[in-house]
Amino acid sequence: MKKQGLPHGIAHWRDGYRVRITADGKQWYIGTYTTLTDAKAALAIANSEKARGIFVPPSHKRQARKELQAQEARDAVTVDQLFSRWIDHLTTNNRAVGTISSYSSLYTTHIQKTLGDKLVGEVSEDDIDDLVASWRSTPSRINPSASGNGFWINAVSALKGLFTFAVKKRIGGITTSPVKVVLPEASKSVRVDNGTEHVATPQEVDALAKAMPKDMALTVYFAAWCSMRMGEVLGLQRQDFVDLDSDYPRVRIQRQWNSKHKPSTYTEPKDGSARVETIPQFMVPMITEHLTAHVGKTPTSPMFPSPRDSRNPMTHSRLDSMWRTRRDKILPGFKFHDLRHTGLTTYAQTGATIQEIMDRGGHKSVEVAMRYQHTARERDKALTRQMNEIINASRS
Repeated sequence: MKKQGLPHGIAHWRDGYRVRITADGKQWYIGTYTTLTDAKAALAIANSEKARGIFVPPSHKRQARKELQAQEARDAVTVDQLFSRWIDHLTTNNRAVGTISSYSSLYTTHIQKTLGDKLVGEVSEDDIDDLVASWRSTPSRINPSASGNGFWINAVSALKGLFTFAVKKRIGGITTSPVKVVLPEASKSVRVDNGTEHVATPQEVDALAKAMPKDMALTVYFAAWCSMRMGEVLGLQRQDFVDLDSDYPRVRIQRQWNSKHKPSTYTEPKDGSARVETIPQFMVPMITEHLTAHVGKTPTSPMFPSPRDSRNPMTHSRLDSMWRTRRDKILPGFKFHDLRHTGLTTYAQTGATIQEIMDRGGHKSVEVAMRYQHTARERDKALTRQMNEIINASRS
């Protein structure tokens, strides 16, 4: 072939014709074509675009197509796929096993059927509102006469976390979360209720403890008056008790029994809340008697051993089953965790500072402790009103 006579910008290349164009002081490769006619046509189109100021180099077009395809792939993510990535993220960032397990259970039970197959970008605020409305209209298994089932608060919290993750990681093509549901104020940090259904009197705590099997009565007192979570109560061992024969008896809360871990095992208390608490004196004789009658002799012997294997604590489900059966005769619907609320509320009523409440409950949030102080203030107002009535009555 003769190389002469080819238009400027076209050159022979192997068995075809390579087309290049100079734009903005830089030479751009347009393509290689089999025939000279096709090469001339491509060059003419490129020169026309250059003259009109709309020329885009083919390499830039390819990159734009790749980015568009990648974005479409990111946008074509289902809620199921998003949830899987969220759980992987939480696991990688060492979120508590119990928290991850709770999220997974809530998702599988209450969210997946309705939203799982939807694309993340297709989930609307109305979809979320309709789902939450259906949750709130579901009767409580514990109290069927109640207006709604309390699980919805935790389920909404899970949804908020899930879609916030999508926004932050730019998954599904969304820039704002469709979860706009406003949770009750108390549920944003801790569920503390000024009503009697969540705070027991000391007499009711005694009644609940006495209703339990004798070797389990202390579980109630530890939960209430040492402000322990159920896992922390089950995590207690012989070695955790200090100076029981002094006027300053203490218990070290160093671990929890984590039944949600597979297999069950000891883990650190929730949110790194290991602490040492002073034990009310009235509990000391009970603890001493319990250690003698029901606990193994080694330092690591569990305070509340499993009937199947005394080397390990009993399971959450066994303790919860015993608790539910007996509490229904005294305070129907009262949760084991409400004992902890009861203890911290009572502690706040003594005039404890915010920091002291945080230390007692193993809290990291000042806002949580302030809620207990608020409860104490409400109690103080009520008692002051009663005192005022007595004073007025005596003066009239």
